[in-house]
Amino acid sequence: MTNNLKKKFLSFFILTLLLNANITFAINNPVIDSLYKNAQLAYQTNYIKASQLATLSKEASIKANYIYGVVQSSCLLSLIQSQTNKSIAATDTLQSLNHSNHYSIPQERLIYQSLGSCWFFRGDLDSAFYYFNKSYNLFPTKNNTAEYATINLHLAEVMTKQGVPTKALEYHNIAVTIIKNLKSNELLARSNDILACIYLRQQLNKKSLQVIQFSIKYFEKTGNLNMLVPVLIHAGNNYYKLFKDDSARIFYNKALNHALQLGDIRNQAICLSNLSRIYLEHGKVKQSLNTAHKAISMLQTGSYPEIEAGTYQQLGDIYGEMGNISEAIRSVQKALVLSKNNNIRMIERDCLKSLSELYAANKNYKPAFENLLFAYRLKDSLQPVFFTAKLAEMEAQFEAEKKEATIQLLTQKAKIAQLTLSEQENNLKKQQLLLFAAVSLIIAILTTLYFYLRWRKQTEKIKRNEAIMLTEEHERQRIAKDIHDELGSGLTKIKFLSEFMEMKTKDEQPLRETLQSITDTSHQLIDNMRDMIWNMNPSNATLDNLAARIRECSSEYLEDFPIDLSFKIADELPSLKINIEASRNILMILKEALQNIVKHSQANHVSIRIDLQPSFKLIISDNGIGIPKENISNGNGLKNMQARAAAIGAVLQIESTPTNGTHLLLDVKLNIPI
Repeated sequence: MTNNLKKKFLSFFILTLLLNANITFAINNPVIDSLYKNAQLAYQTNYIKASQLATLSKEASIKANYIYGVVQSSCLLSLIQSQTNKSIAATDTLQSLNHSNHYSIPQERLIYQSLGSCWFFRGDLDSAFYYFNKSYNLFPTKNNTAEYATINLHLAEVMTKQGVPTKALEYHNIAVTIIKNLKSNELLARSNDILACIYLRQQLNKKSLQVIQFSIKYFEKTGNLNMLVPVLIHAGNNYYKLFKDDSARIFYNKALNHALQLGDIRNQAICLSNLSRIYLEHGKVKQSLNTAHKAISMLQTGSYPEIEAGTYQQLGDIYGEMGNISEAIRSVQKALVLSKNNNIRMIERDCLKSLSELYAANKNYKPAFENLLFAYRLKDSLQPVFFTAKLAEMEAQFEAEKKEATIQLLTQKAKIAQLTLSEQENNLKKQQLLLFAAVSLIIAILTTLYFYLRWRKQTEKIKRNEAIMLTEEHERQRIAKDIHDELGSGLTKIKFLSEFMEMKTKDEQPLRETLQSITDTSHQLIDNMRDMIWNMNPSNATLDNLAARIRECSSEYLEDFPIDLSFKIADELPSLKINIEASRNILMILKEALQNIVKHSQANHVSIRIDLQPSFKLIISDNGIGIPKENISNGNGLKNMQARAAAIGAVLQIESTPTNGTHLLLDVKLNIPI
């Protein structure tokens, strides 16, 4: 008898035994648990087989009234459904299960965790975080189990997708601490994959690829296709970001083949959508169109709005390349509706930009202008907020300190009361020491009162100073908001009107040049206004926020030019307060340097490095034609940078040769602890 026939016979025998025999609750548990474990193992390699075994386990659990078996089997079935085009049924099943019975805390945790995973697969990150967080809150405060490490990894994954890398790293670090104690290679491989995704969101693609190699090797070695498929997709995404399309295509195809073997329809669609984009960029328009349509057809019966919206937007680009503007507009509009209805704002912004370009290509300038305006407004609203979590953390710390001070004061008063009671008892026993005890008590009270009044005076002084600082901070924020509201909208309108007029005056060169000058000026004013508002916020004046702003400003400035940009920044930047004036001048020197590179250097690569010890060093290098020696000392732009460096007590060095490009070193003493 072959192994497959043996397994089928054993499954049939177990099911018949469980459904027809009158077996007690205690005997059923080991049999059902064994059946469920086999389903879990099958989940790693074959969803169809895993679904069959999980169904057998669920039916046997219902027959035996084994609640935990019902919960385990239902959760596993829902995870399979959410990845095989039955995502709506998956969440509905778990929701009904959640309201149908009273469960133990471990059972509730499992249900909430499974609901979070199902919503994550559907692309609803808010719902995913809600249920993962409910599961997280059911754990004890101190927990070193694999289950607790797993829920932290889930939360880190959601935070990464939502673009909050700082919070993602907090959850990830909690999980890694537990994993080191458990010495679990499987959990370590999962945590490395999530860390790679965090680096990917921060555009640290080479670092991301280094981290993910362990995950790829481990899951290939163990044959866990369920985990290997997304890991391969993440590796492909990194290669795509590095413009290594051949490597990206190899990894997407590997992931696609494993997803086919596994029965994972959701990830098959993701791979096809990604491959379609690569085919289009390499001029294989027909192959790109067929691949995108195949991805869409696979998702018809499921509910994966993020994947569908991204693929429809991709179809719009394909039809636009083919010259079929009307079909391109219809495809992008489908993507826009899906992204709006499901709050997928990044894809919504891309759809608005695509519609603007398509309408302009069709010489329909009014909707082209309107969609471009909406896209820029949405881009402004998507600016990353770096400080919300940090502010909440500071507020929590402040509240904890207040509570601790209150407890200390109450403890001190209790001690005083206890001392008074002790003195009274001694007075009753020893009448001859009454006068001495009374004097001692008065001195103690007066001393305590003196120190209490002194402490109160100092506390009030601290509160007054804090109130003054808070008022100044609010005033800065109000001024920044007024500048943004009053000037920002006007400047944005000038920019769009000038761009709109440029499109309509292509043949009138003098007027077009004037409008181009207006457009460039409005661009520069808007950028300068954003930097001024950013610098006015005192909470931004920290070393880690300055580094983040340098990365963001450089990426935005060079994104429209054929110049590659690379960063090298220390892994752990201290949240060290720095002078606002120093922060502002460092950013202005950066922008002046980037402007000179774009205008004069003819470079195609720029690297930016930040070193911290023993002082803050900003190094900007390009591979351009260099600066003539006479201009190094006489150029207005270079003089401005030298003046800004001198204003903050910094040293600015510039080296330039025709063969090695230009290297700028800004050395600022920020009192960084060694």
